[in-house]
Amino acid sequence: MSKVKKTKEHKFLNKHTILGVILLMYFNFVLIDFVIGATSAIICKHAGIDSKIGLGAGSTIGSILALVIWFRFFSPEYKWKPESGSWGKSFRLLIPLYIYWVFLFSVFGYLAKSIPFGAISLSSFLAAIMAGAGEEVAFREVGISYLARQWKDENKIILMAVIPAAAFALTHVTNIVSMGLSDVLKQALLTLFMGVFLGAVYIRTGNIWPIILGHSLHDIMAFSASDKLSMLGLNLPDWSVTLLTVIEAGLLISGLYMLRKSKRAEIIALWNKRWSRDTGVTEEA
Repeated sequence: MSKVKKTKEHKFLNKHTILGVILLMYFNFVLIDFVIGATSAIICKHAGIDSKIGLGAGSTIGSILALVIWFRFFSPEYKWKPESGSWGKSFRLLIPLYIYWVFLFSVFGYLAKSIPFGAISLSSFLAAIMAGAGEEVAFREVGISYLARQWKDENKIILMAVIPAAAFALTHVTNIVSMGLSDVLKQALLTLFMGVFLGAVYIRTGNIWPIILGHSLHDIMAFSASDKLSMLGLNLPDWSVTLLTVIEAGLLISGLYMLRKSKRAEIIALWNKRWSRDTGVTEEA
């Protein structure tokens, strides 16, 4: 005997797309970092373990939990399993990021006058994994897939990348408590560029896992290189920040190019398959 699993209505989300995507993205971001992550940090601190390790580990676990909740929230409407061939396509589309790494870490190596990477602590490693998983789940998987559900208009595809990227960039404004305003604005701008690029890769493939991997690896290398410069008593000079900003703007351009008009019918077809409009699916009881 079989039973029909009906698609949920989600009336509020269906009526309020922009408000809905903001609420969904920040709800998941807060759940991952400030509920599960912070709770884990407190538990670890009381157990005599570095709270930073607890935060990183807890937020990583929280990212997986948030992902499962997201899949269940729109089940069976959302076909969450990656399409065949999406892994290889994702890694190919991420090539501009690999090129950016060559320039970025060449600058670090030039300043350090040696290999740009140093030893990375467990807390920094987990912080990188936490950022890669948590930010991609909250802003790419949740934000973009929800907008793809709501919008089936080719003219809104670029907004599907830009809105979550802007929300992602805004989370870095909180760093103003430890950084100057100009540094915060630069960081938010670079985050916007990177966010649009990663969002474009996700929009083209529908596979979040290679993007989580790429983001996490980027942060692991960046934290390691930054620690190396700090150990040597060096800072990034203004010329290097300007150079890297220009190069990272290339990621923004690459992302926008991925979403060019000739690819938009393909994108709509992909997300039509991922967001099934069937009234139900059959399961074995």
